[in-house]
Amino acid sequence: MKWWPIAKSLSDHLKTRSALSGFAIYAGTKGDSKTYPCIEIRWDDESAFFIHRSKEGTAVLWADVYVKLENVDPEAHYEQQYMAQVDIVDALLEWPGVLSTDVGLEAKIGIDGVVADGENFRPTFGSRMIIKIKWRKRG
Repeated sequence: MKWWPIAKSLSDHLKTRSALSGFAIYAGTKGDSKTYPCIEIRWDDESAFFIHRSKEGTAVLWADVYVKLENVDPEAHYEQQYMAQVDIVDALLEWPGVLSTDVGLEAKIGIDGVVADGENFRPTFGSRMIIKIKWRKRG
């Protein structure tokens, strides 16, 4: 299993991104104690690994982006969500090298989807990026 070191590495990498400097970034969730805006890197599942001499597997993480609806202009919140998602994708392009150095894993990364929370949790607005990481041990 590698989901925790992978999630921690991604969270730490996002914290280095100047474009995301206004966001509180967590590995895991703060529940109701969130600071907004924030990004939570949460674990969904890990599959396709063997217990003995596991050299590869697949982990799925969620990058949950939350903003607080403080502006009556809905475009401002949509733009803030969108720009955070773009910045996360940009960070994911660089992250495999960081993951290799930090955790010793080579990775192929894809995004299985981006979904909104339907604005059901006002005064916050959230989205989820579903990130699939196919990993293998380096070397």
